[in-house]
Amino acid sequence: MLQITLQRASSIHASIYDIAGRKIRTLSEGFAESGEYVMRWNARDEGGIRVRAGIYFVRVQGEQDVVDLRTILLN
Repeated sequence: MLQITLQRASSIHASIYDIAGRKIRTLSEGFAESGEYVMRWNARDEGGIRVRAGIYFVRVQGEQDVVDLRTILLN
């Protein structure tokens, strides 16, 4: 679960990447009003296939800010 707070309305793009930098899944893309949002990842890639345990990165990019987070997936 990823919780973010937008201080102002903005276009956002949130994606999951593997350790090699390959995009695994897009969590959110589009315009969002200010406020709190919760994004969930079910540990599956874009094709619906469950990914392996390991280290993954979450990138949330707004119009002016970028936040990179690291997460560990345990199976």
